[in-house]
Amino acid sequence: MQMQLDRETGVLVIEPVAALSKADLAELSGLLDPYLEKAGRLKGLMIDTRALPGWDGLATMLAHKDFIRIHAGRIDRVAFVTDSDVANIVAKLIDFALPPAALRFHWNEKNAALAWLRGDAKG
Repeated sequence: MQMQLDRETGVLVIEPVAALSKADLAELSGLLDPYLEKAGRLKGLMIDTRALPGWDGLATMLAHKDFIRIHAGRIDRVAFVTDSDVANIVAKLIDFALPPAALRFHWNEKNAALAWLRGDAKG
């Protein structure tokens, strides 16, 4: 998984290239946790992938649930940039059940998603 944290804007972009693994979650925590320790909150999280890749197993899915439980309250917005229709449902569930606002953008709308995550545009 590729990750890029813009510390100036407080936006983290992740690009899954394969099914999510426990190693991916550990790497993500290693990048995100020190930033949250210092900044307190993440303004935006972008998940940028043409299709949602899923998990490499049940243990990873459960670890991902724990990761979300620990971090969701410290993230303001989540943007799914994908052509996957499943992302619409996931974004609506997050928006309903968790603290971050969540929207789905089509894969070719990355700039609009970044603007929304930074607070430059309304969603």
